[in-house]
Amino acid sequence: MKLLLTLLLFASSIFASENFKKNTDYICLNTHTVQQGKTYDVKMEDALKNPFEIILKDDKLITKDKVEFTFKMQRGEMLSYSNQDLMLLLQGKLSLGLIPKKAKGSLQYYFQCKEDI
Repeated sequence: MKLLLTLLLFASSIFASENFKKNTDYICLNTHTVQQGKTYDVKMEDALKNPFEIILKDDKLITKDKVEFTFKMQRGEMLSYSNQDLMLLLQGKLSLGLIPKKAKGSLQYYFQCKEDI
């Protein structure tokens, strides 16, 4: 039983989801877009043309273009940031959702992020 518990703890630490960290640069590539309930995959070569680069500092998320988003809430692993026009949802496994506020949920962009080394 102890061996089983040890193996379970070891396996969970290996497969634990990666989360966003403060003061770390991230490059995020658009994986798919949802528009009015239909999902559209984004080709890798198109995603590489326009990476979304971010950093988390204090209670702000800042893009490469110096656009700032303010921390709004945390629910479990999900972090929510927003500004006047956009809402960003940061989730486990370094995934990010970008939702324009004026589109009222009919347009959503999804990204997969990695640390910028």
